[in-house]
Amino acid sequence: MYAVTNHLFPKPEFFDRLVSGFAADRGPAITEKWNARRFELRRPLVGNEFLSTSVWESAAAFDAWRSSPDIQLSHRNVDSEVYTRRAQLSFHTVLLNAEPGRSPVAGQPAPYHRIGVGAFEALVFFSPKPEHASDVLRALEAEGAPTAPGLLWWEVWQDVKGNRWWNITYWRDRAAYEAARAAGVPQLSLPGDPSWYEGAPEEAFYLLELERLPGFSRVERREVPAGV
Repeated sequence: MYAVTNHLFPKPEFFDRLVSGFAADRGPAITEKWNARRFELRRPLVGNEFLSTSVWESAAAFDAWRSSPDIQLSHRNVDSEVYTRRAQLSFHTVLLNAEPGRSPVAGQPAPYHRIGVGAFEALVFFSPKPEHASDVLRALEAEGAPTAPGLLWWEVWQDVKGNRWWNITYWRDRAAYEAARAAGVPQLSLPGDPSWYEGAPEEAFYLLELERLPGFSRVERREVPAGV
């Protein structure tokens, strides 16, 4: 599967306006007509980098959506005055994913299901050395099914350009994440030998603000106040 992330940088006073615009305009077209497997909007806990992500069966499926008139309709509420800088797109291969009770299979990601708006997301960005990329992938696959209390979903992406990987975990709340981190849950650490990697990993934390999957009648929006 193929994931596309739009990195958005709104001014703090426009955070809620941005979310409302996405909630209004990401209607059935992206999932029902153009067959995106998942759409979500992440709100940052620190800073102003929102992440709007869609997941597709292939790059060709995304390109069909990107060249359609529907994409213009879905962006009609985007206003340049909302942002501090221009948006940036990044493209990713979904290497593996897993949920409690299901082990990851590299190259065969599982179908997406509802995670639930308000989930706490921990993103770890890391860069395997090219000669160790296959070692890292095998080690991640060997970690098996997630078992940590409160862990809802886990997946790993690789940027299409460059060698940056994303380790993404979704949690019931931040307390569940902190408990798992203290316990040394494998999905929160880089597997294998430190010599397999370039530099130190970086972390970022988000809340799942909006979520849409095929078969849902509308975008689901988080209704609780921002923050943790």
